[in-house]
Amino acid sequence: MANEGAKNYAYALFGSLKETELEGALSFLRYFVRAYNEQPDLKKVLSNYSIPKSKKEEIIDEICKTTYKTVSSFLKVVSAHHRLGDLASITKEFSFLVVEKLGYKEGIVYSASKLSESELAKLEEAFKQKIGCKVVLDNIIDPDLIGGLKVYLDGKAYDGSISAKLNDLRSILNGGL
Repeated sequence: MANEGAKNYAYALFGSLKETELEGALSFLRYFVRAYNEQPDLKKVLSNYSIPKSKKEEIIDEICKTTYKTVSSFLKVVSAHHRLGDLASITKEFSFLVVEKLGYKEGIVYSASKLSESELAKLEEAFKQKIGCKVVLDNIIDPDLIGGLKVYLDGKAYDGSISAKLNDLRSILNGGL
């Protein structure tokens, strides 16, 4: 799907939600995209042209049972138009709209293992203090990290990984020789 198509879907969803529903809808879309991409059976069923639309809608209803009715309806439309494979792009475009509307920053934190909710909240709070607005970080596991964290936020990289610290130390030692 061209980027324009993803934008059109994102604008349609954005326009159909109340401001108080935006963050929850974005969070659920991200959850749905992860489930769709990580569950081969779900992807296979929902992308199969021979499975009736009504069966796909039942599956979407089951997944969406605690979410906004608008988001569930939106996912059914996306499914009916055979665009679930484009949902990650649609969600990214929707994210841009939500972040702009609500005035916060989103970033990514890479870590060697999954951060707990409290660790992530503390990190978000620290960056909120640093840049002066609400920060929402998505935790991505990077098995290549020995330890520490790498944060990408607002066009900047904050590298607190052990590898970066070792490289800094190496530079200091090489410069001092």
